[in-house]
Amino acid sequence: MAGIVYTKLIDALKGIGVDVSQQQASNVKKLTTKNKSTATKPGLLASERDTGGNFGTVLDIFKDEAKYIDSMNDVEQMAFLNNILDYNEFGGKSIGTSTGIEATDAMKAFKNTQSELKKALDDLNNIGKSDVEKSIDELRTTAKSMKDDAEKGVADAYKDLEDFLVNLRSFIDKLCSLPLPSVIVIIP
Repeated sequence: MAGIVYTKLIDALKGIGVDVSQQQASNVKKLTTKNKSTATKPGLLASERDTGGNFGTVLDIFKDEAKYIDSMNDVEQMAFLNNILDYNEFGGKSIGTSTGIEATDAMKAFKNTQSELKKALDDLNNIGKSDVEKSIDELRTTAKSMKDDAEKGVADAYKDLEDFLVNLRSFIDKLCSLPLPSVIVIIP
């Protein structure tokens, strides 16, 4: 199995100081438990960070599993290579092996940014709530006074209409009670 991935994997392991001369020539694969981190699955750094591991434990996993490269398939070798590239990208060899994974500058900057964003969001929520609550209260007060004014206006309009109809009726009654003239004069 001397494919491109295999040769790049060997070179990458040599680059981080792992001895690759002790290969186990076997067709039996190494079995790992469900909860144990392995270099042949994607996300080794993340799984080790979640379990409290550090770059030293990741390097130990690389050293332990480097013996089984010959029995890995291409997918496992590619995952192994990607984990090594992640290890190098996040500063694995340049940081002391006892330093935790989350101690990298990138992770510190991310955590600082995350906490600043959370604080800004909390401030925005607090400011927004008080302003929105004030606006809602003002809107409710204005709406209530407008409703009261409208109801008063409607009541006044009904009263005016009723007074008009009463006055109209009395005027019509007075007109009907008057005697009718006998002669109608038309003026040219």
